[in-house]
Amino acid sequence: MPPAVPSEPRGYAFGPFVLDRVKRRLLRDGQPVPVTSKTLDVLLVLVARRDRIVPKDELLELVWGDRIVEENNLFRQISRVRKALDERPDEHRYIVTLPNEGYRFVADVSEWSEALQAEPAAEARPDAPDVVEDQREPAAASLPASAPPPVRRYGLAAGLLAIVGLVLALLVFGPRTTASRAAASPPVLTQITFDPGFSRQPAWSPTGQAVVFVSDRSGNPDLWIKRLDDGSLVQASSTPWAESTPSWSPDGKQLAYRSSRDGGGIYVTDVGGSSERRIATFGYAPQWSPDGAVILFSSRPGGPSVGPVSLFIVGLDGQPPRPARPDITKLVEPVGAAWHPDGRLSILGRDDVGFVLATAPPFEGTPVMSLHQQAFQDALRRQRVEFGRFRWAPPGNAIYLEGTTGGVANIWRIPIDPATNEATGGPERVTIGVGADVNMAVARDGRLMFTTRTSRSRMWAFRFDPAVGRLLDGGTPLTSGVPGELNADASNDGKEIAYSIVRGDQHEVWTRRLDQGADTLLFKGTGGTFSKPRWSADDRHVVLSRRWTAPEGGSAKVELIQVSPASKAVRVVPLDDQQYFVPSDLAADGRTILGACQQQAGDPVKLCAARLSADAKAVAVTVLAADPVRELRNAHFSPDHRWILFQALDRRPQGTSSLYVMPASGGTWVAISSGGSFDDKPRWSPDGRTVYYVSDRNGGFRNLWGRRFDGTAGLPSGDPFPVTAFTSDERTISGDARNMDIALTSTRLLLPITESTGQLWMLESSAP
Repeated sequence: MPPAVPSEPRGYAFGPFVLDRVKRRLLRDGQPVPVTSKTLDVLLVLVARRDRIVPKDELLELVWGDRIVEENNLFRQISRVRKALDERPDEHRYIVTLPNEGYRFVADVSEWSEALQAEPAAEARPDAPDVVEDQREPAAASLPASAPPPVRRYGLAAGLLAIVGLVLALLVFGPRTTASRAAASPPVLTQITFDPGFSRQPAWSPTGQAVVFVSDRSGNPDLWIKRLDDGSLVQASSTPWAESTPSWSPDGKQLAYRSSRDGGGIYVTDVGGSSERRIATFGYAPQWSPDGAVILFSSRPGGPSVGPVSLFIVGLDGQPPRPARPDITKLVEPVGAAWHPDGRLSILGRDDVGFVLATAPPFEGTPVMSLHQQAFQDALRRQRVEFGRFRWAPPGNAIYLEGTTGGVANIWRIPIDPATNEATGGPERVTIGVGADVNMAVARDGRLMFTTRTSRSRMWAFRFDPAVGRLLDGGTPLTSGVPGELNADASNDGKEIAYSIVRGDQHEVWTRRLDQGADTLLFKGTGGTFSKPRWSADDRHVVLSRRWTAPEGGSAKVELIQVSPASKAVRVVPLDDQQYFVPSDLAADGRTILGACQQQAGDPVKLCAARLSADAKAVAVTVLAADPVRELRNAHFSPDHRWILFQALDRRPQGTSSLYVMPASGGTWVAISSGGSFDDKPRWSPDGRTVYYVSDRNGGFRNLWGRRFDGTAGLPSGDPFPVTAFTSDERTISGDARNMDIALTSTRLLLPITESTGQLWMLESSAP
């Protein structure tokens, strides 16, 4: 209850209304008006202080105390007050809004001190505790049936998203029969957060009355809890480390999440923020089991851009994590995992047929393999959708997935037969809009919460001292943000970059003079898959490869494409004995090309050298290094051409990679990185004394790291050291490992930077 004013009466009467301060109820003509407790508090404050304007800050302080509350929640409560008083927004019979000042109650009011002689009336619903929730089973909605809907505020883009998303939700979630159509409630799309930054990774409380999510609103990725009934906001973590991917325990008392503290791991804390402890020294994306006994997590953030993931399960008893179904992850390349409502583990991934869903007990037992029906696989191919993270609908009759098609990420739904786990229909898109809809969470009553993310990825140039490994400025964007610009390679003189743009099925290679900012179209081609452009050592040519399959079928064809920036002359040289070849560096002789190659489909990707004939009309490919279980990629000659630096990507479930150096003439591999993280895009410094690379070794955020190399001894020296310090998803090095790249010159560092903003949205009345 708000603080009392001097000589505060028992209640107030105005128009047909009576406001009982003691019994906390609002009556109209003797009948109760259903309102929430916070709505009643706002009305009491305004009526009691009707002799003046009540500023917004004062109203927030009186009603919410020291809780952190968005101003939008005050707007919502004012709207509910007007609704309860049957006052339209353009009317001023009771409340007047004074822009930039506050609110004033303007109706004539009489005070009374005696108790009313009336029938007992429904009182305002009391607030739940600030953080720890009442564990009683919730109603289907967070407001009484007759309470007014929350006010929705949309910007232009967000409003278009809401309208289009709602129309599509009506189509997707719409009932399939006349009988169910009469009973179904229409979907409602509501914006939940209004931060200027990036709100993401929501997780529902078990009662559905609150959501925990990650936000940078305090300047650091922390956990925040927002109640949906009164809009109050509580900071659940406030450490200097980055917290992410929270999960609420089924009893509502604890949170599990990843923290970058001490190298990163899985932590559990009471909802109030006390008794924090680490239960795993590694891992990402924890999920409580339905019974709350154990927690599922993955070895990597997941997704196809960082390679395979391993799954683990850990309890709260202090025992180390146990691998979860490695037998399945050996057969299925997982892209997502989730608990089935009955406590089994479901793994979504790819096998030889296509997408497959494997559901089994967490540690042993025969898995149920589903989604293999031909009709379903055909529907996937038609829609060209790539799925990732997913969650089960609480009844077990559908899965909701994060899917990408045409470069757009949305929430999708696959209807499932609970008896067989087979799809009963094709994938259905649930949301569509101007941003990427990700981080989906499903409440027990079927409501969906997700993040609508808007991102822009551009190549940035930083002034850089490669000998020391220090950035000299905050960087400047080089490209506009068109998809495909993240794979730039810098010329060796540091004056020009070459990068790709994909427009439909057309692949274009452009160059840009860094001193002039002018772009020139160098090459365009259609059909097949093109690699990233690479400069020759003398900057006279740009080389890329094209892989394609002839219309009449047969094995894949590979060809090298050599383009001259000066003359625009193009040479195409077939590689008849290769299924796959991706160039990564060119030797000083202009004829030797390092690359990743594959002679037979299914073979491990090897480190190869392709040598052009003197007339550049034929190619001889030689294998320089191979590994039975790892793919060897991203090879580069040292500046003196004595050494070759390359990445060994572990295709086993760990999904990690290591960096190695070997003599250019062949010989023993020397490890540059330990292999405990995903180390990618290695590059030599211009003097050959330092190796730079992108790694998530420090808490999961991708940063540039360096390590010194003694070219005389052929050994690394000292420990790896960080160059950049990105600690938030708001601004980070791009995670699109397949398509992005970095480049170094004597004075500049080129990095693909992704900047993101986003808000939480809720979709109610989803399909049963």
